[in-house]
Amino acid sequence: MKKKLCAALLAAITLLSVFFSCADTKPDPKESGTGAPATDPETEAALNIPEELDYDGRTFTVLSCPGENETVKMYHLHFDVEEQNADDLNDGLYVANTRTEAFLNIEFETDTSGSLVDTSVYRQHVAADDDAFDYAIWIDRFALALAEDGMVYSVNDLSDYYVDLSNPWWYDTLNQYLSIEDKLYLAAGYSDISLFGSMATMLFNKTIASDLQLDNPYQMVYDGTWTFDAFYEMMQSAANDVNGDQVMNDDDRWGAVYIDTYWYNPFSAVNGVYVIDKDDDDLPYFAALEGEELYDIYDRVLNDFSDPSISFPITRSKVYNEGHVYENTVRMFADDKALFTGTTPFYFYLLREKADYGILPFPKTEAVEAGTPYYSYITGICAHFAPSMTKDPEFTSAVMEASNYYYYKYAIPNYVDVVLAYKQTRDDDSANMLDMSIKYRRIDLGQTYWWDSCMGASAGKIWNAKDGMSIFVSTFESNRQKIEDALDRTIEMFEALN
Repeated sequence: MKKKLCAALLAAITLLSVFFSCADTKPDPKESGTGAPATDPETEAALNIPEELDYDGRTFTVLSCPGENETVKMYHLHFDVEEQNADDLNDGLYVANTRTEAFLNIEFETDTSGSLVDTSVYRQHVAADDDAFDYAIWIDRFALALAEDGMVYSVNDLSDYYVDLSNPWWYDTLNQYLSIEDKLYLAAGYSDISLFGSMATMLFNKTIASDLQLDNPYQMVYDGTWTFDAFYEMMQSAANDVNGDQVMNDDDRWGAVYIDTYWYNPFSAVNGVYVIDKDDDDLPYFAALEGEELYDIYDRVLNDFSDPSISFPITRSKVYNEGHVYENTVRMFADDKALFTGTTPFYFYLLREKADYGILPFPKTEAVEAGTPYYSYITGICAHFAPSMTKDPEFTSAVMEASNYYYYKYAIPNYVDVVLAYKQTRDDDSANMLDMSIKYRRIDLGQTYWWDSCMGASAGKIWNAKDGMSIFVSTFESNRQKIEDALDRTIEMFEALN
């Protein structure tokens, strides 16, 4: 008999409704988005898996690793949550996992012998053609390399069984970025909580904004006037040599404190301008030097938004330097040392009982019509995928579809609505901003798939430019061949894949 959740657990679960419905038609990644779910009881009927399907307690093993720090560990190990502990995120994951296990009569198991940046363990198992694991979680660019080498089972083929990417627990918009020539090996769905945690978000300090009597930035977003100019003017107003020693450092107040990952690229991607874009044939191309849009945006980011007289890079801090740089940035902001910062929702917890803050999207280059959505930017994903040595694709397909469905119903609503929107801000406007950011997420493939050849090879010089914007063009020009060769190689490999 299939295992059933005990009545006590069922009674303890409260369904949480969440704000966005999903479009019925396929969206254009540059014009629309896929939002968070509504927990409609009718949705369960769309889970196209027979109720009588029973895997008799079979183990589903996920190869992963603990991640880069304690904060983001859950990106990689969320299938490993085996008990409740009164933490909302943990308990939502627990319910989603146990529901999946009960529905299919399986047991999740996590193998942590993987690595954040080294795929050798994965490759060894594939070469041995063993059945050591059924699924893997890896950073996007490393997962892409595995796919290029024919070591990942096609999601298109898994769709022959139970995976149905048209269901609302899959992110159609994001999957349009991740496919190449309409081949999809790494699918974005609700079981990947990194798609929320790694979403670049602007925060503003309400106390500082109130003290300076600044215009309401929420209203500017609603009105479509939240622009580069408005943002820069606020930053200038906030910067202040608090102790009067004529030296601006981490003892003073800044327009912004930032870390490069969550500062430079979001300003371009949220405005629909990418380093690597895709054409109508779903093929990637190097877009950085195609026009002047990206150049103009970086001109503002480097010369204004990163102006050392009003913006403070956390790597210069002598006070906030004991933790991870992503955490240090938020800690300095939380101590009322900056009006703005860029971070991701996974670090919001550092603001509890600290700064009175609000959530904002990154600004647009120019004013737009009131009600126009502001995009958000995902710095990267922890790709979920099946190995090419998969012996039972029907089994893998069933677990993929069911787990994303139950995460959609139980884990993500809890995480977004309760953990992020309510517990962290208790602010209706911030909740609205977060809703919009989730619905309109964007990816720049130059930051994800092709980081090593593209932004990884170029960003350091550009972000630390000392001689104006000439370094922007010269750096990308010097790396153009390397970038285009990498794209061509990927396209050729994907064309050769069956």
